[in-house]
Amino acid sequence: TVVTVGTVGYGDVVPVSPWGSLVTVAMIVVSALYMSIPVGIVGKAFSDVWDDRDKLLMIHRVRNRFLDRGYKAQDIPAMFC
Repeated sequence: TVVTVGTVGYGDVVPVSPWGSLVTVAMIVVSALYMSIPVGIVGKAFSDVWDDRDKLLMIHRVRNRFLDRGYKAQDIPAMFC
């Protein structure tokens, strides 16, 4: 049932009337939907970073190789012109 998904207690406090049960079910569904929004946003951000992972690692390696060999940022345009 819906309560099984949304429960956090021991079941010692439960709604008695049908309206109480309806309100409880509505609150459980709304809270699940409310929590799914931030989870989706964080998941999308993680996915975007993971997709760019190879590019970011390559930039880091190239930058370190240039610096290890003594090149500065202003030397880079002269290499490709």
